[in-house]
Amino acid sequence: MIRMAMVRRGLTTGEHHPCRGRWMLAALVAIAGCGPVAAGEDPDPSAGKVAIVGAVRVQTTVVTSGALAETLHATGQLRAWREANLRAEMGGRLKSLAVDTGDVVVAGDVLLKVDGSRQFIAIEAAAARLRATEEDVARAQNHLGRMEAMASERSVAQAQVDNARHDRERAAAALSAAKADLRSARRSAKDAVIRAPIDGIVTRRRVDVGDTLVPGAPLMDVVDLSRLRVTVGLTGRNLGRIDPARPVTLTVDDLGGAALPGVSFASAATSSNPVTGLFDVEFHADNPGARGRAGMVATLMLTPRSKDGARLVVREALTRRGGILGVFAIEEDVAHFVAVKTGGRDGQLVELLAGPAPGTVLATSALHALADGVGVEVEAAAAQ
Repeated sequence: MIRMAMVRRGLTTGEHHPCRGRWMLAALVAIAGCGPVAAGEDPDPSAGKVAIVGAVRVQTTVVTSGALAETLHATGQLRAWREANLRAEMGGRLKSLAVDTGDVVVAGDVLLKVDGSRQFIAIEAAAARLRATEEDVARAQNHLGRMEAMASERSVAQAQVDNARHDRERAAAALSAAKADLRSARRSAKDAVIRAPIDGIVTRRRVDVGDTLVPGAPLMDVVDLSRLRVTVGLTGRNLGRIDPARPVTLTVDDLGGAALPGVSFASAATSSNPVTGLFDVEFHADNPGARGRAGMVATLMLTPRSKDGARLVVREALTRRGGILGVFAIEEDVAHFVAVKTGGRDGQLVELLAGPAPGTVLATSALHALADGVGVEVEAAAAQ
């Protein structure tokens, strides 16, 4: 497309002009360096290049084809490696507390004690019943032995032997019940002492000495921060390119961008999140000094498998018109807007999933002044 420029001089008056007559059209398109043309002569094509009046000066780049080694950025919240929410397993008065919020504990440490006097009384009662049933079993066994001996001499009827055997079985069943009662009483007494189930930090204490507890009442939380978990959402395309063997960098924004060591891929969801449409991917990281805390925002930098033969452009070539992402392709000194769909990024390079083919010249400067069909003057190619 060539824009026409009206030449005021020589068109509004009868004044002689060197470009009037049969070459007036050449004047209208503003031939650079045009001089007098003799009758019957053709203009010299080397006399000057056609310049579009009012053209926008731009720098350009070219769509290339190559390998894309992009870096993906994803954010998520840190979660504790393990967390134990302790609750009372028996009722009673809280007798003592050995720890407070913020204390570091080791698995097995005593955290608190509940008054277990009723449980100890229950143990004594169960033990007494057990001794009594043991004697009942022994007596029933002796009686059965006598009945069987007398039956062999035909001194008693078989029915008496059957009754003696039945008594022995009932006594044995009572003995089993007494043993179970004793184990239950001992287990209840053991519940009076609450121990740390994991190594960690007491993050919340919910009770005080003297409180009356009921079974199931919350007591305190213990969190293991030796390692951390973080879950991020990835598109299906990026999920398919994740390589567990490639290094992953995890930085914590709340720690001034400090990086955590030992980051590794853990698992990926088998289906996408119905709300976001993304796949949840979990990573693990070491947490020396327990600096990272649950709830902090973390940024993961992933290096997926490189993609060969990708269409690549520099980021400066991308722009938007009417909310549509695209580029300005240059053809015969005219800019044409072409919508694009982008993929991954590798520094300043962006992959084009849809758009101009490799070799297409694109504008990289003065994009704000361009529109579809605007004439341009190429200044220089942008370095890549």
